Amino acid sequence: WWYREQTPEKKRQVITLLKNKQLEFVTGGWVQPDEANTELYAMEIQLQEGHDWIRTNLGEEYIPQYGWSIDPFGYSPTMAYLLSKYNFTAMLIQRVHYAVKKELASKQQLEFYWRQTWDKNSTHDMFTHVMPFYSYDVPHTCGPDPSICCQYDFARLHGSGVASLGNNVGKCPWNKPPQRITSDNIRERSMTLLDQYLKKSALYRQDRAVLIPLGDDFRYRSVQEAELQYTNYQKIFDYINKNVPGVTAQFGTLSDYFEEVLMDKRNTKNNKEVQFPILKGSFFTYSDRERDYWSGYYTSRVFDKALDRRLERALYVAESLGGTKIELQDPRRELSLFQHHDGITGTATDDVVEDYAKRMIKAITAVEKWIENKLFSSSSKEEIDGPCWKSDSPRGMTQNLCGDNTDNVILYNPLPFVQSCGSIRVEP
Repeated sequence: WWYREQTPEKKRQVITLLKNKQLEFVTGGWVQPDEANTELYAMEIQLQEGHDWIRTNLGEEYIPQYGWSIDPFGYSPTMAYLLSKYNFTAMLIQRVHYAVKKELASKQQLEFYWRQTWDKNSTHDMFTHVMPFYSYDVPHTCGPDPSICCQYDFARLHGSGVASLGNNVGKCPWNKPPQRITSDNIRERSMTLLDQYLKKSALYRQDRAVLIPLGDDFRYRSVQEAELQYTNYQKIFDYINKNVPGVTAQFGTLSDYFEEVLMDKRNTKNNKEVQFPILKGSFFTYSDRERDYWSGYYTSRVFDKALDRRLERALYVAESLGGTKIELQDPRRELSLFQHHDGITGTATDDVVEDYAKRMIKAITAVEKWIENKLFSSSSKEEIDGPCWKSDSPRGMTQNLCGDNTDNVILYNPLPFVQSCGSIRVEP
């Protein structure tokens, strides 16, 4: 995408937006990973690959400090630990069980410090923001009433033509369509939206800022949509800023929000410091409504999950033999890609799942070849044909290619402790 599709001018524009802090990366990993089926090793590799890409192509200064994870189906404290390890300051999550959200909101605990159960010294505490409503789309982010919030998704304006451009846009299902902001309706439209903002803000302990995401899947694919959102919202913001004392409305980034909240932890109304709660544990199993539990993906498409573990093992061995990020970059990126919350979960379409499998088997083959070359180059044996146990297809069974009369076998243990197989002990 960056190397093949973008012009030099487009790249310069991206750099300018980053420098002006009008655009920023959030989390910055290779993907937005699942957190139930993934292992820490793979989660870290995909984070490293994403950060290395940013560092190489754009600059160290654009490595993110804030995490954004709105679509994985539940959350593990392992991700909070990982982000803390990479010097993140805060993170945002969305898909939390609706009953848990309701409980946290009732006690103004939707922002908290997420602590590891084993961390007695609070070394890895991560400030965490939970989005309070059903989804991350526009109808469910401005406030508690989606029939009102949907009226402020200006891509849905009748006659705008945005839907015909292939965007993820349809009519508001509550039969209350958006209205263009004019001098005739600006007061009513602004105050109605502000009322939703204030109601949302009341769910949090701090009163310095409220975060209102403005987007959805497959949005902003046209300049026309971006102009509709920007132009109409800017009119509302100008009206609020001019006519409502004590309120400032503006476009901003995730960094703008967290910096405002964490810069000064005193509330504006009473000047008292906010005491954010501490939370331990995970947010599994996810349910979005009516006790619909999202747990099938823990075991779906097990062959592909097994391929993931094979690739992880191969990469771990190669790295223990001295393989560098550069040497193993392609296989690392294939592993990273599969950590996506619709990858390792098994929730992608058949065509996409097959592509994942082909990519991983190719990566496994490449890493195993690297291992062979490394081991054989250091072996005193002159004739070694290759691995005895091997599979050549994504869902193929592993086969013994050597038979029972193998003279020379190399056993390698990449772990820091002894492994045993029957009477055979393999030292580290």
